[in-house]
Amino acid sequence: MPDNPVLTCCNNADCYPTEIRRVEGGIYALRREDGKYILIPPQKVERNRDNPDGRNHLCAPPPSASLVDTVYCFALGGAT
Repeated sequence: MPDNPVLTCCNNADCYPTEIRRVEGGIYALRREDGKYILIPPQKVERNRDNPDGRNHLCAPPPSASLVDTVYCFALGGAT
């Protein structure tokens, strides 16, 4: 995780390519499970590693009552 580099961000189960929207300076990523665009906290954006496929990637758990709009990490694609 960018804000806690000693922890792994995620695994293949909760990391996937996604679409984004920019709204008033914020980045919102499309969560695949429910089609909701969720705000990416700035501290969750990966800035120290390259994104090998050039696409946006969201690493987040499925929506639930206990993990409301949680983001583990986010990699911004080069084509955005």
